[in-house]
Amino acid sequence: MKKHYHILLLFLIITQQLAAQKLPVVIPESVNLNTVQLSNIDRVVNDAMDKKEIPGAVIAIVRENKVGYLKAFGNKQVYPTPIPMDIHTVFDLASCTKPLATAISTFILIDRGYLTLTDPVEDFIPKFKSFKNDSITKSIQIIDLLTHTSGLPAYAPVSELMNQKGDLKEVLKEYISTCNRLYEPKTQMTYSCLNYITLQYIIETISQQSLQEFTQDNIYRPLKLSFTTFNPSDNLKALCAPTELLKDGTLLLGNVHDPLARIMNQGISGNAGLFSTAEEVALLTSIFINKGKANKIQILSPASVEKMSHLPFGLSSFGRTPGWDMNSPYSSNKGDLFSDETYGHTGYTGTSILINQKNNLALILLTNAVHPYDKGKTIRLRKQIANIVAASVGTAGNEGYLNHYAERNTQFENEKKITSRDIVFLGDSHIENGGNWNKKLHSKRIINRGIIGDNTQGVLNRLTPIVQGKPKQIFLSVGVNDISQGLNNYTLLENIEKIIQKILEVSPHTKVTLQTLMPFNEKKSWYRLLKGKSETIQEFNTFLKELASKYQLDIVDAYDYFIINGTNQLRPELTNDGLHLTEEGYKIWSELLNRYIL
Repeated sequence: MKKHYHILLLFLIITQQLAAQKLPVVIPESVNLNTVQLSNIDRVVNDAMDKKEIPGAVIAIVRENKVGYLKAFGNKQVYPTPIPMDIHTVFDLASCTKPLATAISTFILIDRGYLTLTDPVEDFIPKFKSFKNDSITKSIQIIDLLTHTSGLPAYAPVSELMNQKGDLKEVLKEYISTCNRLYEPKTQMTYSCLNYITLQYIIETISQQSLQEFTQDNIYRPLKLSFTTFNPSDNLKALCAPTELLKDGTLLLGNVHDPLARIMNQGISGNAGLFSTAEEVALLTSIFINKGKANKIQILSPASVEKMSHLPFGLSSFGRTPGWDMNSPYSSNKGDLFSDETYGHTGYTGTSILINQKNNLALILLTNAVHPYDKGKTIRLRKQIANIVAASVGTAGNEGYLNHYAERNTQFENEKKITSRDIVFLGDSHIENGGNWNKKLHSKRIINRGIIGDNTQGVLNRLTPIVQGKPKQIFLSVGVNDISQGLNNYTLLENIEKIIQKILEVSPHTKVTLQTLMPFNEKKSWYRLLKGKSETIQEFNTFLKELASKYQLDIVDAYDYFIINGTNQLRPELTNDGLHLTEEGYKIWSELLNRYIL
């Protein structure tokens, strides 16, 4: 029952994901990242989990408008019962709310002429006090709030304020408007949640909407984000990673961890409260890589992105851009190797974002380190992962693969066009290395469209000329390279479904036949990136069978014919390198295929 529920939940997520806007997920080499180098992430994350520093994590790397790495680790919940992490886990972003909701909203209003960076706060909040001492009175400006140079205290005394009479949101607003200003604006920097709550008040005053309504109308809904919101619904809470177990026994699940946001602002707050997934945060970061656009939708002007991405004149020594952290005492998540202009933000719950415009790159690390007790540690882990990713950029070393890929595509272009009489074998090295499939299967109509090293994204990219020929049948065998290079089973299954949908849309009379992934032999394999992935292949095959059932497709379930009895390992006599089949292996496979080929 538990397994069935897991599969059902997976398909519900995929259905929602297919309707949403998101960046394509590809293997690292396709965006010039190095899979071998990125495999070091596994070691440092597993080490952090072993030390109980985090229960789990989801990591995404954006490069060149694609997600070149997306992986889940560990558990999203350890109390009261363990629940595995997955890439669709919804996280409490904590202070990453500041740039992804409040700062973007502020600059949208600047773009539209409602605000300027030098506007005094009291223009929008009449009771808001300026800085005043014996010699001067100086207004706090919008730029001061954005860069944490306003002089407002770091936080507010929630335990005192929550016991006051009246609407708690108004109580907090009164406190922020009248509390002691620590210093003259622009003379020091104090990282303060009150700065961004004040910005929230200004956004809400101008727009006459709550911060939730404004961000949905102007950012998240235009981008068709399904999981990015304040105060997640009950349906979304089922996908949330819990945070702290409070002293009263309450486990925070889908409720913001930050007390100011949770207690005083009822979950919608400029300093914290936004929830999202790694994939949707990845899309939001692309706004800053693509001059204000995400998936071709203009959210911010290029001028606003430029302003948010640089240290303001006269304030550079404080290390804060208007919205981001570039070089302050809080920017250790940059690690040691990224260039100085890299900027980002962290969140108390264990979240982190880095953006490096020079390399068109963003790194998203989402953890719930405060679960179940607020004892997690992420500072060193953030630095380690940043260093690993920085060292991966531009070191893919996949020239041989790309040359072969280009040669095969040229070969396909020079062959006769596919017709409705043809059967296309489509996939990776298992297909290409099969060579003359007509001879193996005693046919005259089979066309080999396999490419060594290909993956689901590659198949999607080269599918159009195949389906335009409206072939009689397409036999699809692909996925092992996706798994070897770290693609998760969720995205892999989504890509397979996209392939199926495209075939059926363009050529509805083409019979689609799927193939389960073959096992491999870890002891014999030359391919170290597949080490430890045998169970992943088994799990994926279970999902693939469910997908075949959903579309009422035949599936060639060859897996059991190739394993050593009682194991998940490829029979050693059927392979020379632990992965690819010998002629004897192809003979067994061909006998199975003959039952399914038209």
